Amino acid sequence: RATPRLREYFPETLLFVPEIVTEKDGKIAIRYRLADNITTWKIYAVASDKQGRVGFAETSVKAFQPFFVDLDPPKFLTVGDEILLPAQVRNYTPQTQKVEVTMDRADWFAFIEPNQSRRTVEVPTNSSANAIFGFKANQAVTDGKQRVTAVAQTDSDAIEKPVTVRPDGEEIVRAESSLFNGSAAFDLDFPANALAKTQKAELKIFPNQM
Repeated sequence: RATPRLREYFPETLLFVPEIVTEKDGKIAIRYRLADNITTWKIYAVASDKQGRVGFAETSVKAFQPFFVDLDPPKFLTVGDEILLPAQVRNYTPQTQKVEVTMDRADWFAFIEPNQSRRTVEVPTNSSANAIFGFKANQAVTDGKQRVTAVAQTDSDAIEKPVTVRPDGEEIVRAESSLFNGSAAFDLDFPANALAKTQKAELKIFPNQM
């Protein structure tokens, strides 16, 4: 069995270069990290010379692998939410694959049923199958990691996505500002019934023209 490479880098825009100067021959090479998305990237380029002539080019780059697992959790959950989340295993290899799919445990969620962290599915060639995991969000977290690993006879893949869990309560935001020179003091007064581990303070300091 192959050791899976973790896919965790999923930007919406792969690369943006607002300005770059070519060599004298008009060519330029850019090195960048290819994202972990299984997709086709569109590439657009606009160029101009000292005479004001403009050129435009368009092409594409396909990122693909014959065996992979796809995970699409909700971006936001609330403490206490229970969901059934499918992890889709896609098999484009020449043979049917028996796949062991595992979801790693984490502090911010718990599986609804005991021993629900592992599933086994059979995926025919050029097809897909879902491994479904039921879990409950039991702790507030920002960008909590959720990782799923799929291991077959000849191939493997691992994917990790972030999930933010919000507290089950009313958000209360208060702001206070002051103009100071040298030092200043603020009193923080959190309500006695505030939910545990939800108190947060943010300090911003800006210069003044005076």
